[in-house]
Amino acid sequence: MKRTGHSIVTPVQAVAAHPWCEPLEDRRLMANTALDFSTNVGGIAGTGFTHVLASAARSTPITERLARAGGKLTVTSTSGDMASSANNQANALFVAINTSADFTIQTRITSPLAFSRNRQNGGIWVGRGQDDYVKLAVGFQDGTGIRLTSERVGAFSTAAAANLSLSGVTTLDLRLTGTKGNSTLTAQYRTNSSSESAWKTVGTVTNARVFTTGGRAGIVTTNFGSTQTVRVPFDSFSAKSGAAAPTPAGGPVNASDGIAGSELDQKIAIDPTNINNIVAVATDESTNGTAIFVTRSTDGGKTWNAAHIGSAADGLPAGRSRIDPRLTFDRFGNLYVCYLVGFAQGDVRVMVARSSDGGATFTSAATAASGTETDYPVIAAGPDASNAAREAIYVTYQDITAGRVRVAVATSSGKGQFSNFQAPVTVSDARGANYAVPAVGPDGELAIVWQNPEDGQGPASVRFDRDTNGLSGGLTFGPDRTITSTNVGGFDYIPAQPDRSVDAQPQVVFDRSTGSRSGRLYFAYLDEAGNESNDTDVYLRYSDDLGSTWSSRVRVNDDSSGKSQFLPALAVDNTTGRVGIAWRDARGSRGNITVQTYAAISTDGGRTFGRNRILSTATSRQNNANGNTSGVGDLDFGDYAGAAFHGGRFIASWTDNSNSTGDNANGTNSRFDLYTAVFNG
Repeated sequence: MKRTGHSIVTPVQAVAAHPWCEPLEDRRLMANTALDFSTNVGGIAGTGFTHVLASAARSTPITERLARAGGKLTVTSTSGDMASSANNQANALFVAINTSADFTIQTRITSPLAFSRNRQNGGIWVGRGQDDYVKLAVGFQDGTGIRLTSERVGAFSTAAAANLSLSGVTTLDLRLTGTKGNSTLTAQYRTNSSSESAWKTVGTVTNARVFTTGGRAGIVTTNFGSTQTVRVPFDSFSAKSGAAAPTPAGGPVNASDGIAGSELDQKIAIDPTNINNIVAVATDESTNGTAIFVTRSTDGGKTWNAAHIGSAADGLPAGRSRIDPRLTFDRFGNLYVCYLVGFAQGDVRVMVARSSDGGATFTSAATAASGTETDYPVIAAGPDASNAAREAIYVTYQDITAGRVRVAVATSSGKGQFSNFQAPVTVSDARGANYAVPAVGPDGELAIVWQNPEDGQGPASVRFDRDTNGLSGGLTFGPDRTITSTNVGGFDYIPAQPDRSVDAQPQVVFDRSTGSRSGRLYFAYLDEAGNESNDTDVYLRYSDDLGSTWSSRVRVNDDSSGKSQFLPALAVDNTTGRVGIAWRDARGSRGNITVQTYAAISTDGGRTFGRNRILSTATSRQNNANGNTSGVGDLDFGDYAGAAFHGGRFIASWTDNSNSTGDNANGTNSRFDLYTAVFNG
């Protein structure tokens, strides 16, 4: 964008700052910026930057220190740039940006990266004044590396640092992502790459003073106390205000650990007591469904080790089918996995296996429901409304014979502590209810949603009920409430799921953070743009009064392809209050058959979502992955997918046979492996 006619702002008296940070001064608001220095776009020396950080000693830029050539802007720093009256600030440029919402600042620096003395560096900064800013720079301080620093009301701090050898580095990208919701900036870098998966996180810093309508952002170089000239070549710079897209931290990763056969119907959870401990579960075709597949990562999703839950844990015969697993952690770090076991004719039991060592072992299992045909068990944990010192573990399921949704509950008072399940309680009033999902609020409120009817191709309704009293007086539910109608029926066939079909996938999750939206209840589901159009989309609503009223719906997928989105998975970060959703998406498929996995994050409480991000790197298709788990036949992509969100880290899990990681034991476009991808949200 061409920028002309912007004068330098009258400076305030410069004050001494830490050598990694330049003083700043006031300026006026301008728009988002993207500069590549390939042509003269106006501003200072044709760079596109509109202001220089001036001092009382000098208020005009020294253009001879700025060399724009060959698509690069080289900034020269000499001794004394930060020293008292010699503080001419010719080495620090900026543009205005609205940082009162989320924002992203990014630059690329190219070789040569010649830093060899302490306090020599170059990078990016954002802030409002000389005493309120955040800076991310590459340079030398007892060795080369990346450093994240901050000053708030004049108080300086080094927030994080990462050692980095600059040998062989030809391009170095620096990025600061600001999150208004928690006043936090995330600092990242990558070398010799343009891939989103190449970003590495240096650290985070909290500085509320940076978030303002009077924000500024730019590039800076420093050479303090050295007679050696430093030249820093900048290849590009961008400053964008508005919703910031999440940054991938890695993936996709094959979590199947080399096991052959298809892993379907998977879910994933992050241990709230150890964010690097992540566990996923799935129905396992390799055992013909007689054991639940469990895979665990202890390094934040980089590597995985697989195991199984079977008769040794639940005490039931080894040859019985074990399918439909879900899982959750409680706040003590106990892990619970619920699943179905076909014990006998007319007796499909809901079992809950437990682990007190983060999923390394499962020593015992409890029965949540027995003596009837059951379907679709889902588990959730949270505080007991009647006793905040203990956790309540809820399992919802369908009683097929009665056609009703029921819920069973047990409690935990600490690590390894568990009570048996109480007798199940009926939730739904009308027959035909299924696909129920529970959620537990910050004060122990229990919310449950389900779909009715459970079959057909639509229309259908999504219904809701709640308990707010906790366990002491027994669970009580009122009349069913209808949240919404949907054109997606309980068995709605789409081209990507021609055999197994999809349902509306109703899901609820509470915000249990300490933020301003704590207690908000989020509800995600599928709807179809015209019944039997196959144009299924993912929607989100929320309620601030425990489901009495609901917001207007927001469409999460941002395409206009008319293709299918399905199998959504909803998660809320209880440390930040952010909302994340992952789903399967056929937008790129001509025949609406092949799919990839997408995700999106909301930073404003579900009112809007950032741009959709592709998590998978290649397409999958179901027609070559026909399974025979428990004799059910072709399960397509399964009945559900997984997502978890904690500590700013969002992770999704899905079935994938693209073999994009090159380690599917059955080869490409064959059986399904369980894939995961993590990004910072």
